[in-house]
Amino acid sequence: MYFKYYGLNEKPFSLSADPKYLFYSRNHKEALAQMIYAASEDSGFFVLSGEVGTGKTMMINALLNRLPNDYRVAKIYHTALNPKGLIQNICKEFGLEYLNISTSQLILKIQDFLKWTYNAGEKSLLILDEAQDLNLETLEEVRLISNFEFKHKRVLQIFLVGQQELEAKLNNPYMRQFRDRISLRYQLRKMSREETYMYIAHRLAVAGRQNNKAIFTKEAIDEIHHLSGGIPRRINIIGENALLMGYAENYPVIKGSVIKQVADYRPAGESFTDLVEKELHLPSFGTPMIKTASPNPMVNHYKVSSTVANPAEAAASKTAVSDPVANRILSDTEIRRAPKREMTPRRATALPKKSPVIMKDPEDNGGNGPFDPAYFQSMMDEYLDINSFEVVKRKSTGSKIFKGLMTVITMVLSFLLAIYIAMQFGIIDLKI
Repeated sequence: MYFKYYGLNEKPFSLSADPKYLFYSRNHKEALAQMIYAASEDSGFFVLSGEVGTGKTMMINALLNRLPNDYRVAKIYHTALNPKGLIQNICKEFGLEYLNISTSQLILKIQDFLKWTYNAGEKSLLILDEAQDLNLETLEEVRLISNFEFKHKRVLQIFLVGQQELEAKLNNPYMRQFRDRISLRYQLRKMSREETYMYIAHRLAVAGRQNNKAIFTKEAIDEIHHLSGGIPRRINIIGENALLMGYAENYPVIKGSVIKQVADYRPAGESFTDLVEKELHLPSFGTPMIKTASPNPMVNHYKVSSTVANPAEAAASKTAVSDPVANRILSDTEIRRAPKREMTPRRATALPKKSPVIMKDPEDNGGNGPFDPAYFQSMMDEYLDINSFEVVKRKSTGSKIFKGLMTVITMVLSFLLAIYIAMQFGIIDLKI
């Protein structure tokens, strides 16, 4: 949308975890180095944690791009599973049959698969993203899977990647045996102010920006770092919205004031209105509507004017129209207010039960056109008095009979109850 305006080939601040946009801050560089080492060595569990949006999934994708072809990888991103559900997902990722098979048989299948890959000179890697969602029972199943060995060597390397809650879960006393298996762990941290500068410049360059002139001023980047806290995902969200607003408002350079407006969700003026009209080619929100004559005097029809291009021309054309009813250009205030026919207060009749309400303009494509709110309003006015808001409900014959029957039954029951009470107190004595 704004690519050509800022000299870009694609979105520089997309939220997708595309590894080509990975910026090697000191923190991310060290994390990737540890992941590569853990994947290549028999080093037990590797745990990578960090706040939401720090780039954990990006690190996984970057690792997978660097692994040789002799790696068999099972990636599981949905980890809110019970033990059997996890085992089934592992089998699915490794290409094994998993439906209608017991848990014990699934584990044997995984074990045979791991032995086969080891004999073939390949390595197996299991990556559990969003691992903070694993319950303790499922984590214990993961620990048992890690026990698979062949010729005194572990044949499955396991990565746990998750948010800060993962660390708290692993510190549970119940997880003592699991913690003993963890050989490496690393925590992704926020970027510094200097790294935020380099991060933004890096993403703009990867997206195709060749002009040496900066899009974001120093003040704008300082504001981005302050608002995002140095978290990459937040930087991307703010940066993307800033470019959209800058394009809509024709700002070749994004200043700090624009960043503040984006962060507060208060776009200046009607920038996104201009953006929609400019790029999505929708009818302008200010395009005047023309009230056209209709063969049905009850209906007022409104269509977008194709001859009036701007408000100035609309104002000039008002004086040129000879028929003030059939062809009158409506003001914005008139358009916002639903038109109502002048009518005297009356009690309206109820809508017939089987009378369909036609919601389409009869003049437009034989009644198959789009929904016309003015036409619908005029039809409803026939049944509902908008001044008194009173609706007369016609009572059906069946309803009257039912109510009469209920009245008789109530009277009989009341009479029997009175006799019963009188007998209990000895007021009357009935001998049968």
